[in-house]
Amino acid sequence: MGIPPATRLRRPRSRAGRSPFGRKRSATRPACRVHPFRASSSSQERHRAGRIRWVGILWLLAAAQARPAEVEHLAVTEESGDYRIGATFMVHAPREAVVAALLDFEGQNGIVDAIREVRVVGALPGGGTLVRLITEFCVGPFCVKVRQRQLVRFLPPGLVTALAVPDGSDLESGYTMVEATAEGAQTRLRIECMVRPRKKPPFFVPRRWVLNALARQARQGTTGIERLAQILSTTYGLR
Repeated sequence: MGIPPATRLRRPRSRAGRSPFGRKRSATRPACRVHPFRASSSSQERHRAGRIRWVGILWLLAAAQARPAEVEHLAVTEESGDYRIGATFMVHAPREAVVAALLDFEGQNGIVDAIREVRVVGALPGGGTLVRLITEFCVGPFCVKVRQRQLVRFLPPGLVTALAVPDGSDLESGYTMVEATAEGAQTRLRIECMVRPRKKPPFFVPRRWVLNALARQARQGTTGIERLAQILSTTYGLR
């Protein structure tokens, strides 16, 4: 009686040189590819990681030394639709650089948070620069773009004034006065501002939200001017 064909023992076939998936494997080719760079440069990678770590530490130290503009006084009020801001800031930059930043309209693009667009559109024969300005004003979750046209004048050594031009503007009237006074290597900025928008805020927006938003915009705007002044001071050696 013989062994049935279905259970007959067979000699196992050798799978040497064949991959588990049925394709032949070269006798000289390893099963796993070893990246030559990773196999030979672990010390270089450690060295590079160490350099990146030190760059990050130095960046953090530089960021820690950068201080925002200090608020000495800030008051925002509203009366009969007129919004007024009175503020004094200590800016960590020399006066010449701060004045240059106040008059560098193109440079304010992208560095002052509230500004979406600012550009010079003309000059008046009697002196002064006509500037077109678009800012974003946010009250809580609501944001609107405010279009302005301003006539900007500079009176040496450190007084900059801006008068709102009603034509093509979302403001019925307005003015801004910024006085820069040297305090050693720093600058004291005194700001007086009044704006009267054409449209009133929606009735459901609390009045204090509007006042807080104006105060926040004043702080952010001054901090942006400070950053630009520090860049100009470093780049052009303004003192």
